[in-house]
Amino acid sequence: MARTTIIKRYVLKFNAGLLTRIKRSALCLGGEELGFLAVNSQMSVALCRRRLKDWWQYSQLVFVGDHETRIVLDPEQFLPMWDLTVGRRLQKVRYSLSLVSGEMLDIDVFKGSLSGKALASVTCRDRKRAAKIELPDILGVVCDVSSSKLYREQSLAVHGWPKE
Repeated sequence: MARTTIIKRYVLKFNAGLLTRIKRSALCLGGEELGFLAVNSQMSVALCRRRLKDWWQYSQLVFVGDHETRIVLDPEQFLPMWDLTVGRRLQKVRYSLSLVSGEMLDIDVFKGSLSGKALASVTCRDRKRAAKIELPDILGVVCDVSSSKLYREQSLAVHGWPKE
């Protein structure tokens, strides 16, 4: 039986105060760059390079809906394909913290062309738990964008931040 997950996404009101609060209370998982090789309405294929201490981890990601599959690549496999993603990339730093409900909250603070933007996301096991998610007020949630494909990473990399 396939495991269903629900991803809740929220736009945050980003400012220096928010970043300070995040850095104080969340674990920084490091910087990450995603470059998309193929994007359509059903699925997308991306390359990812993630900074881990003093080395890079390279991987290929396949997104189908909200499901993600990650395949680790050697630099020799990754680097020739990276140039194919020019114009379809995003950069972010991810922070993570545990909510009172037990779920993990991931906060992506974007860099580069999306600098000054931040999204929070929570992955839940089922719709019932997702409906009960409450984020701390200090995050400055602007709106819930869970049902919008415009705020998924592949759309942000290709089309930029949606007009508000």
